[in-house]
Amino acid sequence: MLKRLLRTMFLAAVWIGAMPGTALALPLYARQTGQQCASCHAGFPELTPFGRAFKLSGYTFGTRQDIPISAMALASVNRIADNSGGAYPKSGTPAVEGGSLFTGGKVTDNVGGFVQWTYNNLVQNPDGSFAGHSSIDNVDLRVTHQLSVRDVQMLVGLTLNNAPMVQDVFNSSPAWAYPYQSPKVASEGFGPLSTFIEAQPRIAGLSAYSFIDNFLYLELGAYRTADGIFSILRAGTTPNPLTDRVTLKGYNPYWRLTATKNFDHGQSLTVGAFGLNAQQYPDYTMTQGPADRLRDLGVDAQYQFLGGGDWAATAHAYRIREHTDWRATAAAHDSPATRITSTRMSADVIWRNKLQATLGAWRTRGDADFTGLGTVSGRGDTSGRMFEMAYMPIQNMRIGLQRTHYSTFAGLRANYDGAGRNAGSNDTTYLYVWAAY
Repeated sequence: MLKRLLRTMFLAAVWIGAMPGTALALPLYARQTGQQCASCHAGFPELTPFGRAFKLSGYTFGTRQDIPISAMALASVNRIADNSGGAYPKSGTPAVEGGSLFTGGKVTDNVGGFVQWTYNNLVQNPDGSFAGHSSIDNVDLRVTHQLSVRDVQMLVGLTLNNAPMVQDVFNSSPAWAYPYQSPKVASEGFGPLSTFIEAQPRIAGLSAYSFIDNFLYLELGAYRTADGIFSILRAGTTPNPLTDRVTLKGYNPYWRLTATKNFDHGQSLTVGAFGLNAQQYPDYTMTQGPADRLRDLGVDAQYQFLGGGDWAATAHAYRIREHTDWRATAAAHDSPATRITSTRMSADVIWRNKLQATLGAWRTRGDADFTGLGTVSGRGDTSGRMFEMAYMPIQNMRIGLQRTHYSTFAGLRANYDGAGRNAGSNDTTYLYVWAAY
């Protein structure tokens, strides 16, 4: 049975991958289901209960499209607070960031998927110049089945995906957490530290899952290097520098446990936990020997209120604790083992699916590691907050203005680089226009 399902998923991958193909509000799925984008998305791009059911069911609701293709494009201007020295040559300059092609949707009543190929027009070279580059982005292929066991309704399935939690349906999971758009230039991101799950490496994962009585979600799977037949799941990722391509040792277990409950007046509440044990080689050329061991353990929660007429509101949070044993690269670190704790939260208010206000905050803390981080403090601790206003004149277009403020960066509020640069020097103002077809 498992062999037959794997064969079916591989055939689906060939069928989907043979077409040009981000997991935002995809007009492709709206055309397939005959629904407005707002049926699947609360604001943008958070999934509603219907949207979660659509994804869990393998993207199979509705009628298969003859030409299952969508596209998106993104243009923006982003300004950093302190660009002294010209480290960010695109700061304050309007730019076309790039775009994506998508394919997927329904293959059969039980097989479907989602494939994204992305072009980044703002890849910065070592000399400061910019070039374009395209590569595979998010991939999620599914085989699903509905069954009943002693009057208990169950949805079961398999998912083949290419990054930890890309297959997840909850808006509080790291793969889909706020911010939904972020600048590619003139931004320091969330700082020098991130957990393995948050880094979203392009690897190959296969999981079995079950959603029981629309309440309990269980998933168990494993991730491995995306090589051989799975190399398409990392197509276009560059091997230089070596960290751009990830090689894992063996099969690395992943699990997810979540309880979700729908209430009256369009309310829903979800709480969950997840974990991943990854053994990663120092560079992609290694296939044997010791590997660094990263153990991520996380909890998350989300609340949605979608029954307020013109108004809707959502809130999300997650916290990940990562413990790393530097078995392969101990010489590059002051301690043989370190820890990172990453916390993110956000809340939205949405009016008529036209206006959306979002407030987000994050904090990342890690053990001191002077050698590994090369910062004045020896820490990668970074914290800050975001505020965003967005306007959707039509369901396939979004105009957003986002402000990011850093409270601490690399462990300090002031002079974190030893040359007088403060955390607030990295504050950014980001104006973007997103459109899809």
